[in-house]
Amino acid sequence: MGQTGSKSSGEPANIYKEVDNYQRNEERRIILIGKTGTGKSTLGNAILGDYFFRNEGLQMQSNTTHCQIGHKKRKDGKDIVVLDTPGLMDTKREPEKIIEELCKCTAMTAPGPHAFCLVIRGDDRFTQENIDTLDEFCAFFGEEIYNYVVVVFTHKASMWKSTTTDECLSALPTEFVTKFLKVGGKKIAIECRAEKKEIKKQIKELFKLIEEIIKRNDGGFYSEEKFKAAEEAFRKRIPKIQQDAEKLFEGKKKSLEDEYQEKAKRFEERENTLAKKLQEEKEKFEQEKQLKEKEKLEKDAREVQMKKLEAKHQEEMKSLEEKLEKERKEKEKTKEDYERKLEEINKNVVQNLRATIIEDRSKAREAVPESKSFGEVARNAVKEVAGVGYDVVTGGIGSAIGAIGRFFRR
Repeated sequence: MGQTGSKSSGEPANIYKEVDNYQRNEERRIILIGKTGTGKSTLGNAILGDYFFRNEGLQMQSNTTHCQIGHKKRKDGKDIVVLDTPGLMDTKREPEKIIEELCKCTAMTAPGPHAFCLVIRGDDRFTQENIDTLDEFCAFFGEEIYNYVVVVFTHKASMWKSTTTDECLSALPTEFVTKFLKVGGKKIAIECRAEKKEIKKQIKELFKLIEEIIKRNDGGFYSEEKFKAAEEAFRKRIPKIQQDAEKLFEGKKKSLEDEYQEKAKRFEERENTLAKKLQEEKEKFEQEKQLKEKEKLEKDAREVQMKKLEAKHQEEMKSLEEKLEKERKEKEKTKEDYERKLEEINKNVVQNLRATIIEDRSKAREAVPESKSFGEVARNAVKEVAGVGYDVVTGGIGSAIGAIGRFFRR
C-alpha cells in the first residue's frame, strides 16, 4: 500500500513535470501584434508553413477584436502555436475592451507566450495613433514585455534599399526603443511575398531570434502570473490613462479649433481677394469686349466704305478706259481722214500743176529759140511735168513748186 500510495502520489508530480517540460522545450507559443495591413496573417501562415489565417485585409474590419490560433508540428518535433490578433492596434477602444481581448489572447496561449512578434510595415509611416497604441500595449503588459518582443518589419521588398532595420526602429516611440534596446531586443525584416525558399530562410532566422529570447529568459515564457500582475497594475492606471487621454483630446481639440479658425480666416481673406479680382476681371473683360465690338463695327463700316470707294474707282476707271479707247479710235479715224484728204489734195495739186504747166508751156513755145526743134521742147516739157508730179507725191507741194521754178528759170 505504501509503495502503491507512494507510486500513486508521485505520478501527478511526474505528469506535471512532463507537461512543464513539454511546454518549455517542445512547444513554441507566439502572439502576433500589429495593425491591419501590416502582414500579420501572411507572417503567421509563413511561420506555420501552411494556410491557417485568411488575409487580414479581407478577413474583418479594423474594429474586429477576435483572435485566431493555428498549430503546426515542425520537422524538429516542436509544436508551433501562433495567435493572430487582427486589428488589435487599429482603433481607439476603451481600455477595458483592450484588457478583455488581451486576456483572451493570453489565455489561448496558456500557460503563456514565448514571444510577441510586433509586426510593422517597413515601408509605412508610423503615425501618432500607432505610437499611442503601442505605448498602451507596453503599459498593459508591463516592463517584462520588453524581454519577449521581436520587432518584425514586413514588406521588405518595398523598403528603400538603403533603409536598415535600425532606421526603421528609430521611427518607433523613443521610450519603447530605449527599453527594447536595453534588454537586447531582437529585430528582423521579412518579405513574405518572396520565393518559397527565401521565405523558409527568413522564417528560420526569425525562429533563431525567438530561441535566443527563450534562452535569455532561461527557457521561460510570459506566464499567467506575470500577465495577472501586469493586468492588475494596468487596471489601477486606467483612471489616469482616461484622464490623460481626455486632457490630450481637449488639448488637441483646442489646437485643432485654433488651427481651423486661423485657416478659416485665411480662406475668407483669400476668398474675398479672389472674388474682388474675379469681379475686376469680369469688368475688364466686359470693357475689352465692348471696345472690340466698337472696333469691329468701325472696321466693318470702314470696310463698307472701302468697298464703295473701290466700286466707284472701278467704275471711274472703266469709264476712263472706255473714253480713252474712244479717243484712240477717233484719233485713228482722224489720221485716216487726214491721210485720205492729203492724198486727194496731192492728186488735185498735181493735176492742176500739170494742167498749168502744159498751158504755160504752150504759151511759151513761141519764146523758145528756133534752134530747138519742137520735138525736143515737147520731150523736156513731159519730163518736167512728170518730175513735178513725182515731187508733189513724195515731197509735198513745196517740192513741186521748187521743181516748177527750176523749169521756168532755164
